Amino acid sequence: MLFALFVVYTALCLAAALWVGYDARTNSPHSPLLWASTAFFGGIVGLLLYANLGRRPHAGGGGVGATSAGRGERSGAGTPPLRDCPNCRARELASAEQCRFCGSALDPDTTDGPWFATQ
Repeated sequence: MLFALFVVYTALCLAAALWVGYDARTNSPHSPLLWASTAFFGGIVGLLLYANLGRRPHAGGGGVGATSAGRGERSGAGTPPLRDCPNCRARELASAEQCRFCGSALDPDTTDGPWFATQ
């Protein structure tokens, strides 16, 4: 009987770890492997940690059919216009006059363009 409970608990922890790992790929800025192992070894405490600390809050409130930006992507709403430094290619605010990394002057005509120069 005790062995059967252990097997059921391990299966539930494995299922929770798989779900957390899959969910963390799109809803967490941290490693999915980290959160999956936390959910597996931590059980219900690991799930609660992921739910409270690991997930990014959705701007649209979530729900069925809600879309979210993938990992590493940023949505265009609310982000200031950016431009590339011509010297070191760092992304700077469009209002900046010089690059904060290399100090070179920024061309005021290039705002929010592609990462490469188009001629």
